[in-house]
Amino acid sequence: KMTISFRVNPEYAKMSEIIPGLFICGVSSLTSEEIKKNKITHIINATTEVPNLRSLGDIQRTKLWLEDTPQTYIYPHLELQSDQIQAIIADGGKVLVHCVAGVSRSASICLAFLTKYR
Repeated sequence: KMTISFRVNPEYAKMSEIIPGLFICGVSSLTSEEIKKNKITHIINATTEVPNLRSLGDIQRTKLWLEDTPQTYIYPHLELQSDQIQAIIADGGKVLVHCVAGVSRSASICLAFLTKYR
C-alpha cells in the first residue's frame, strides 16, 4: 500500500474565489462540503499525485497529469484550459482548479485564464 504525505500550508490551500465562477485551492480544501458550498460544477485537477476523488460526487473533471517540478512543461495546457474555463463560466458553471498546494500549477492555469479573458 502506498502512502502519500503532503506538507501544505493550510492558509495557502484554502478554497478561494478569484473571480465569480473561478475557484482555486490545494488538496487539503478539496472536500465535498466545499464543493457543495461553492456550487462547483467542474474540477480541473492539475496533479499527478491526487486522484479524481469519487467522494467529491458526480461532477465533471479534467485531469492534467502535471508534475510539480521545474521541468514540467505546462505551457501547452494553458490556452486550452483557459478556453475551457471561459466556456464553463459563460454557461453559468463554476470551475475549481486545484493542485497539491494551490500555489503553482493551479495558479498558473488561473493566471493564464485571467490574462487571456480579463
